[in-house]
Amino acid sequence: MTVDVEDLLALPVFIAGNLAQLDLYAADLGLIDLGAPFHTVSAGGYTTELSLGLVVALAALGWVLYTNDVGFSGWSAMQSWLIITVVWLTISPPFVPFMGALLGMEVAATAAIAVQSIGYIALLYIG
Repeated sequence: MTVDVEDLLALPVFIAGNLAQLDLYAADLGLIDLGAPFHTVSAGGYTTELSLGLVVALAALGWVLYTNDVGFSGWSAMQSWLIITVVWLTISPPFVPFMGALLGMEVAATAAIAVQSIGYIALLYIG
């Protein structure tokens, strides 16, 4: 078990996307703002905003899963749990109002970033 360099390079991309998504960091890259919503959906009194930060974080996570070189049948229970946890914390704020409100608090968002990053690093190491 080793960490690949290309996977390690995706770690700051993953963290930056999540920081921008949770409004903990203003990730303005010139003309592109990772935290600005590019699509808004309203239904049932709830408003969901999808940002480029979310897409970037999911792309970095997808990259690590792609480069792990393990088929779905080769995933261990620990690896599956890590994937579910990291994906849930990454995609739930826009879609689950309770998680969005909870992660809107700076302390909870910081804790979520720490958990996501630890899970991401564990996926790097396991893969």
